[in-house]
Amino acid sequence: MEMHNNKSRVHQVLSGGLFGDHCSPISDTTILSSTGAECDLVEHIRTQLPYAVVNGIIAFVAYIIAGVTKSPAVLLFAVAALVAVMIVFNRLPDKIGKRA
Repeated sequence: MEMHNNKSRVHQVLSGGLFGDHCSPISDTTILSSTGAECDLVEHIRTQLPYAVVNGIIAFVAYIIAGVTKSPAVLLFAVAALVAVMIVFNRLPDKIGKRA
C-alpha cells in the first residue's frame, strides 16, 4: 500500500510540473515553442491554456478519486475523459485568431 502512495506522489508531482511547463510564460519550452513558431509568447500561452487546464482538471479529479478509492482503475476514467474532451475539442469550430 505504501508503494502505491509513493507512485501516486510521483505522478502528482510530474503532472503538476507538466501543467506549469505548459502554462508558464517563463518556461523554456514555452519560450522556445513560441519562438520556433514565430508566434507571440502571450498568444502561444493563450492557445495552450485550454488544453492544459482541461488536462489539469481531469488529473486533479482523478487523483481525488484515486485517493478515496485507492484503485488504479481510475486511470481508465482519466483516459476516457481525456479522449472524450479531445473529441469535443476537435469538433468545435476554430475561433482562435478570429476576434471581432
